Formats: sequence, C-alpha cells, structure tokens
Amino acid sequence: MYAFYIQGINDFQDMLAPLLRMLYQGKKCWVCIFDCHQKKRQFYYYTEQELVAYVREVCAANKVAPPEISFFGINDEKKFSIAYEDKKPGLVFAQCIFHKYPAWVPQADKSNIIHFAWGTDGIENLRRSPYKNIVLNVLRYPGDKKHFIGNSHYFGNFRHEQLLYNPISANLDLPFDDEDLMCYIPETWEDYNRDPSRVLSITNAAIKEIKSRGYKIVWKKREKGYPTDNKTSMLKKLDVQPDFAIEKDLYFPTSLLYFPLKSNINICFGKSCALDDALSLLALDNDLAVEYSNDTIDIVCEFLNKNKDSLYNKESSMELSLLETPSVLLLKYLEENNWI
Repeated sequence: MYAFYIQGINDFQDMLAPLLRMLYQGKKCWVCIFDCHQKKRQFYYYTEQELVAYVREVCAANKVAPPEISFFGINDEKKFSIAYEDKKPGLVFAQCIFHKYPAWVPQADKSNIIHFAWGTDGIENLRRSPYKNIVLNVLRYPGDKKHFIGNSHYFGNFRHEQLLYNPISANLDLPFDDEDLMCYIPETWEDYNRDPSRVLSITNAAIKEIKSRGYKIVWKKREKGYPTDNKTSMLKKLDVQPDFAIEKDLYFPTSLLYFPLKSNINICFGKSCALDDALSLLALDNDLAVEYSNDTIDIVCEFLNKNKDSLYNKESSMELSLLETPSVLLLKYLEENNWI
C-alpha cells in the first residue's frame, strides 16, 4: 500500500502524475485528502464529494482504475489514525510536511516519506517538520539541489507532465468559442495586501482597457484557504468582473498551466511565480509581467497595441513529445532503492 497525503489543492500539481504512473503499474494506492488545519484551510471551500469525484475523473479520463480515496476533516484525527494503523502504507508521498496552523498532523510514523519540496521553502519545512522518516526530497526546480542536504533529487517538472495525459471535462467544456481572444490573469496578493485601494484602482483600469480591446478575461483566484481568502483576494471587489473566474483548481491539467497555454495573452500584475511553468515552455512575447506603479496602465496599453493582431494559439505551438516524464524516473529510483 502506498499513500498520497493531500493537504491542499496545490498538492495535486506535483503528485497526480506519479499517482497515475503508480496506478498504471498496478500498485495499490490510497489517496488521503485532509482538511486538518485551523487556518489557511484550502479544502474548507471544497466538498468531500467534489474532491473524490475529481480524482476519480482524472483516473477515468486516463483509463486507469481509481485508487482508494479517503477524506478526513478537521475532527477526524482518530478516524485517520485507525485507518492508517489498519493499512500501514509502506511509503507516503507528501508535500505538506510542516504547517503553521495544524489542528492535527496526519500520522506517518510507520512509513518512509517521499517529500515533494516547495522550492527552497522546503529547507525550512524540513527543519520544522514533525516527520523524521523522510527518505527522499523530490526537488521542484533544478537549482534547488545546491540548497538541500541529504537524499535530494530533481527528476523534472511534474506539472508539465500533466500535459501528456488526457484532460478532464472541466478543461474541455469552457464557455468560450474558438475565435474568442483570451487573456489569462493569475491573482497576486503582495501589493494588494500592502495597499489594497491603490492596487484595486489600477487593476480595475487595466481590466477595463483589456476588455475594451475585445479580450475575454480568465481570472485565476488565489487559493490560500479559510479564513484568509476574504483579505487577500480582490476578485469580488473588481468593478468589472472577469468573463470567467477560476475559484477552485479542479482542473487536469492544472488551471495554472492549462489556461495560460490556451490564452492569446497572459498578464500578471505584481510579484508572482504563477506563470513560471507556462512561460518555461513557451518563451514568447505574448506575456506580460508588470509591477504596480504609476506607469502600469501605459505599459499594459503598449503591450496590447503590440499584440492587437495576434490570434496566436499558444497550445498549438507546443511539442508534447519534448516534455519530460519525471514520474517515470522517480518510480525507477524508488524501485532501485526497494521502496516500491
């Protein structure tokens, strides 16, 4: 038995591809979805039914039998402990190895742990983690190796690998026509948290300008979980609402990769790495990262003028055969070490 611990919607980004590869090999897997935090509860806004259905649909779309799936809420520590002791997974795949506000910490003392590190943040998480049986750090970026000690390896980009699988219905049934011009905007928070009135004013003006050029706006809401969403998201306060808002990332491939690749242009306001995965595939001139300043609107207008004749579909330019399959390399490594 091999367990996948999912404590936030972002955990699916790195772990769904390895899960599918394990299932293709006939491995017995157990997906554990936890809403076990007092604050920053990403799954507070999700239901057990939609999360279970999401994992099942990803498996069905890719023609593999689903794993066993369990949901454990904020009051289910004892329920999980009983299940864990019964199943005794030999290996646990986990991204969240430390959380600032746990109501309870999922047990994993009888298992080896494969840790999917959050970039260099993973170093501090390792130091503060209650888990002392981590046998491998799976690194998120190639340059992370120099920051980690112990058994740490970069196998490739697991978010990119999702593009090699069949998408689910949510990705295919979008409210847009093929000829629509699409602009993707991932929500950021740092500037908004510091000066919400100014940032909201600039964002409103930019959105009005973008829509006046004929673009449909897809807005990816930032998901930090209850109760921080009301303080860090400007979505509901925008004067002009986007044409389509992604409030839950129940997409496969993940919306953070799928929508930028489907859009004609992408614009990121403020500081964020939300577009990094998509831009590393494309390196095109149809993307703009702009800081909030007195010149923001002028920069946006200049960018829109430059792209006014662009009907470019980014997705069509990608050569999927060139994408890595890091989960294959990961599983091979686990087999070589007799962990699976």
